Amino acid sequence: MSTNYFLYESPACPTCGHQKEPLHIGKSSFGWCFGLHYLPEEGLFSLEDWVARWSLPGAVIRDEYGDAHTPARMIAIVTQRRSLPRLEKHPYGYKSWDDFYSRNYAVPDGSGLLRHRIMENFCVAHGAGTWDMLPGYFR
Repeated sequence: MSTNYFLYESPACPTCGHQKEPLHIGKSSFGWCFGLHYLPEEGLFSLEDWVARWSLPGAVIRDEYGDAHTPARMIAIVTQRRSLPRLEKHPYGYKSWDDFYSRNYAVPDGSGLLRHRIMENFCVAHGAGTWDMLPGYFR
């Protein structure tokens, strides 16, 4: 299961209803570190950059289901991720955990979460915590 999060920086026009496209903040996927969107063209290189944008007047964070989240709640979603212990010998459909990591471009993390493997155009950095910086389109 996964959930995408978006930043709406301006309200809809009261006359015509037009609203600027929201920015994709990132994706929360069960068992994985949060995939925080790396958007250098928007000046968004780190979690600190995102927090500054979320805190601007008029900024609203919504998930893909339309639910609003405060900046404090969004920080918790990104930084306070938990994982269940892995009880199975290896995931269903894979020969081993190494096979799973290889086929899913993942690496294990000491927290029990999966991290995105650092690769050009896939993951640019592992955050200091339970998040990774991911470029491109990954919703």
